[in-house]
Amino acid sequence: MSIRVILVTPYKSYFEGHAESVIVPLYDGLAGILKKHVGMIAQLGSGKLVINTNEEKNIFFIDGGFLEVSKNQVSILANEAFKKEDLNYKEIEAQYKNILKQVIHNDDQIDHKIQQLDTIRKKLSFIKT
Repeated sequence: MSIRVILVTPYKSYFEGHAESVIVPLYDGLAGILKKHVGMIAQLGSGKLVINTNEEKNIFFIDGGFLEVSKNQVSILANEAFKKEDLNYKEIEAQYKNILKQVIHNDDQIDHKIQQLDTIRKKLSFIKT
């Protein structure tokens, strides 16, 4: 017996099938999900999502969104999702430099800039692995 997994963004469906386990980045840390996991709703963070099936590991980078676990199904509704081959190191590095150049004027802008830099750093790390 396995768990049903769905990964979608507003733009595309990335994965739909059965898996033995899911490792997902939440807003406040990683979560591992196996069959018969207790129901839950959680806010997604940014980082590596691993969907382990009998045949392969499906690895994605996701950024934000929500997770629902209910009745042996994991629904991952991500703001963004990428496979490694979809990401371009030089483009992400340029985004990083542009974010560093942004002039900030208040605490909200500081928080936003820190969050953007953290996401970019995680994308660059994801590409390198």
